Amino acid sequence: MPQHDRPIERLVAQTDSLYSLPAVAVEVLKLTEQPNVDARQLKECIEKDPALTAKLLRVVNSALFGLSREVSDLNQALALLGIKPLKLLVLGFSLPDGLFSGVQRELLTRYWNRTLTKAVAARELCNRLKLAAGDDAFLAGLLQDLGMLVLIQQVGDPYVRFVEQARGDWGQLAELERLALSFDHVELTARLLEQWGMPEALVEAIVPIEGEFRPSKSTDDVRSIIHLADLITQIVVDQRTALLPVLVADGGLLGLRESEWETFFQELQDKVLGLADVLMVELPDDLNYAEVLQQAHQRLVREASEAAAELAALRRQHEAAAAAGTCGELAAAVARITATPRSTPTTTAQSGESSSTSESARLIAEDAPAATATADREAATVDARRTAADDPALVNRIAMAVAACRQARCALSLLLVEVDHFRDLLFQLGPDQGNHLRQLVEMVCRSIDHPAVWCDEVHEAQFAVLLAGCERDEAVRRGNELVRAIRKLGSDSQPDRPTITVSIGAATVTMPPKNFLAEDLVEAASRCLYGAQASGGNTLKSIEIY
Repeated sequence: MPQHDRPIERLVAQTDSLYSLPAVAVEVLKLTEQPNVDARQLKECIEKDPALTAKLLRVVNSALFGLSREVSDLNQALALLGIKPLKLLVLGFSLPDGLFSGVQRELLTRYWNRTLTKAVAARELCNRLKLAAGDDAFLAGLLQDLGMLVLIQQVGDPYVRFVEQARGDWGQLAELERLALSFDHVELTARLLEQWGMPEALVEAIVPIEGEFRPSKSTDDVRSIIHLADLITQIVVDQRTALLPVLVADGGLLGLRESEWETFFQELQDKVLGLADVLMVELPDDLNYAEVLQQAHQRLVREASEAAAELAALRRQHEAAAAAGTCGELAAAVARITATPRSTPTTTAQSGESSSTSESARLIAEDAPAATATADREAATVDARRTAADDPALVNRIAMAVAACRQARCALSLLLVEVDHFRDLLFQLGPDQGNHLRQLVEMVCRSIDHPAVWCDEVHEAQFAVLLAGCERDEAVRRGNELVRAIRKLGSDSQPDRPTITVSIGAATVTMPPKNFLAEDLVEAASRCLYGAQASGGNTLKSIEIY
């Protein structure tokens, strides 16, 4: 499709003809493009719009800028701020009025909450990091979601309903838009700003960072600042508290310490409220960034405690496996050196003591293979996690499922199902019956009652079961059904067959976020599997990833 025929290009053309920048903003752009900007001309241009002038002075005198003395006219603003910051404020506050007309009150309130939070957060981050790009970052944050207003005005109710369905998850809105429209509102914002002649650096700054976050060492890396400001907005406005570790990690790459975030959020709310007041825009009544941050911390502590418990269980299992391996080796060694060769005759005089010694040796020798098999089984269990996580076919399959579930905006669950004490069962049943048992277990796993199932054996008697569109509660139910069904493969159907049980580790990602790693799902399911095995087997442990 030619570039000019793309829906976004046609939408930009229509929007540009309906919503152009006010004449004052256009003239400011022209004046500031000159090598030597005439401050007097710039002041006279802005003063042509008394409402804009009043708004600028209110913002300049707000806590956001923290000037040492009050500014009473544009001459003082130019002297204290400089031409570029004032120019950026003019552009930011000269948006076409028509973009805001007719927008539902609740939707507009939420829009301003996100927009002002992002803009103020961007400026405050620059202040914390002593970057000179605070004004550019403020404007980029202020304008990044402008495309939403364009879509509301141009598309109307269908887009409003679309946004309402994503309510509470606006952090994923752009991705959903790309699925539905082939572009997102941020891309639309960038194209519209280009059309209006906005600075190229500003347009580039609002484009989200794709892939791994690798901040530039440049002192004017506005794009990285907007990335962090958007994470902050998703945490405190969208209440996506699971993103706090991401913010702490990405902020650390820019030199922000974890201990700084609490005071940052406290100061942020005050300045957002102050800016909303001077701009006379409405924000939600229940604004409480500190409470949201506390909830995020509580969630992290809860998840860390669960992870610690699982890690302790895993450590105990490793120690038990190591002990079992050592005991097996010792028993085999003792059996070898104490067993009486069959060709050696035994005299009557020695029969009492020798028969006793020989019987002990025989018992040890008979126990040694079982102990060795147990040690091998435990060692295999310890190795299962690494094997599953390193299985390229499994990881690739999960990666495809992650992409599909992210597009469908649904959950993805992974069950790792392992036959308990399989090496012992193999010793009792023999190789043929043991292989037949594995086939039966795989058949039961594949027949699980769910519309989207993928199953494969990833290790000896360990099966991976992927359930697309499956929430944690349903995954647990299906897993417990597997436990009961597999038990029936044992003595219930064939009295001479030993009891067969399985342990299951279940991990669910509620809706795979962007850049979610397939390995993380395998890791989580593996930890749960080891927790189930450490509990004695024949059980299921589960975890949910946000």
